[in-house]
Amino acid sequence: MSSALSSPVQGASSPAQAPSSSPAQGAGSPNLGGGATQTSSPGVPATPHSVPRTPGSLARTPGSQAGRASSIQPSPARSDLGRRGQLARENAEQGNSDGNPRTFIWGTNIEVQGTKESARKFFTEYKEDGAEDPLYLQLLQQANSRQVYFVNLDCHHIDSVDRSLYDKLVQYPTETITIFDVVLTELYVEMFPEEADQVSMQVRTFNLTETVVMRNLNPSDMDKLVSIKGM
Repeated sequence: MSSALSSPVQGASSPAQAPSSSPAQGAGSPNLGGGATQTSSPGVPATPHSVPRTPGSLARTPGSQAGRASSIQPSPARSDLGRRGQLARENAEQGNSDGNPRTFIWGTNIEVQGTKESARKFFTEYKEDGAEDPLYLQLLQQANSRQVYFVNLDCHHIDSVDRSLYDKLVQYPTETITIFDVVLTELYVEMFPEEADQVSMQVRTFNLTETVVMRNLNPSDMDKLVSIKGM
């Protein structure tokens, strides 16, 4: 088993078992271009979500998606969460189709359908102060317009509205992040059904509420999501 580690820069966090890959920090796209990936890279920057939004900004312009479905390239399958992530995804997708409300992932306290419902509630309802539209639906809109298939997830946002969901993310990041991927993909397909066969969304977490120095890591931190301060 491998330890789940994270980047020290601006609170970026990620499981250590994942391969290193950091998104470039684009000055013109603060919400999607610079969030932390699930990597062990020490240089992943955290990104603010303070983009301007106006009422009705989630509305799609008629004809703006015309001809896009035929030109969309399928998004790559996620490999950084390993076999455990694959099994969690299968459970999440099966739970949705079978309607089984009490499917638990072995070795965890994660009940699949309940966790999916909590994640969907968060993604569809969380708003920043003064905003009129849910933040993560805005980010899905941006992902579609830029044809990128990931969303940066500020862990402080989850902690502020659903501590139980945040604890699951920290304790069982592989399984929880996989469920987040499934939920975001479902939401994306609901918003852009013409791309249903091409898209698999991915979550990139950053900004945990707590950080530790590397020398203070313990065996109990194995397979958890931790944020490391300093190198």
